[in-house]
Amino acid sequence: MRIFLLITFLLGGHIVHSQDAIGTWKDHLNYSNASDLDILGDRVYVSSGNAIFVLNTSDNSISRLNRVTGLSDVGISTVRANQEFDMLIVGYINGNLDIIQNNTIINITDIKNSSIAGDKRIRHISFYANSALLSTGIGIIDFNLERLEVKDTYNILSTGGLAINETAVLNDTLYAATEEGLYYGGLDRDLTIFSNWFQDLSIPDPFEDVLNISANLGNLYINQPEAEPAGVFFKKTDNQWINTFNSSGVTNLRSTELGLSVVQGSYGEVKEAPGISPILSVNSYNGELPQMTTLLATTDGNTWIADRKNGLVKRTSDGAFEFIYPDGPATNRAFDIDVKHEQLWVASGAPDRPGT
Repeated sequence: MRIFLLITFLLGGHIVHSQDAIGTWKDHLNYSNASDLDILGDRVYVSSGNAIFVLNTSDNSISRLNRVTGLSDVGISTVRANQEFDMLIVGYINGNLDIIQNNTIINITDIKNSSIAGDKRIRHISFYANSALLSTGIGIIDFNLERLEVKDTYNILSTGGLAINETAVLNDTLYAATEEGLYYGGLDRDLTIFSNWFQDLSIPDPFEDVLNISANLGNLYINQPEAEPAGVFFKKTDNQWINTFNSSGVTNLRSTELGLSVVQGSYGEVKEAPGISPILSVNSYNGELPQMTTLLATTDGNTWIADRKNGLVKRTSDGAFEFIYPDGPATNRAFDIDVKHEQLWVASGAPDRPGT
């Protein structure tokens, strides 16, 4: 049976922050450790693991979304926006889903409560037609965006059990980056039948982990950190794969309005086409070393970065940097608490030896 929780919120699509009433809860969470971001209209959604903060670019206001203000869970693994449906999907490490649309949060528990054993973490979300394709350890979940329900589950192998890292769609073909190579299937076929899936044996290391995949401007890219040599490769029309970013440290590929975004820890760049110099790159915030997780470039000249230390980093077209995140503790970990002289004191982190 399908169960969902619907919560409505106000004030331009976000939570009203007012004087805290007795008996209500307020969050004191870390928002500077950003793990993912996406953009929907004039709003930038930034995940910090247990919560999301939202920058409204039209007035530079910031609002928060968390368990107190409407989210159904903690442990956010990814956030992804769909422009056509004006929708943000929040995926969690336990398979839970929150759909944010029309000032409403809808909680979908189908995957979380499924009897299928395995890792249900929502690792990645891509879109095709009216479907969100959710990559998990139990296969690809085809989630219908109109009906807000799970349509199908695609298991690539007859035995199941092949974990999917990410997916991408190019020329009506669905590509799956897995822990055991790259697989593909035509979207005009029934992909619930495992015999309609094929392994691409032409990639640099056919049986090694394909960590990331992205389709951008007609090109297909994969990231193979364990290949020899490791790197980001693109597929030519003759089925040859060419190394376009030679590194084993790449952690994120994203298709942006300007080109392919590649993130490698303290460095990020956007390529308009494979094999050429990047059209923009970031390796320093005015002397400070970045800790990037995601980089998105937009046609208005702005670059948006999710950073493990600085929250949301905005790089403007003139090269200036802004660091944006709500106030909060340096970490969500806390092991002791006390009140002294009407002040709340919290010991963050954890002791090396409990009791010391």
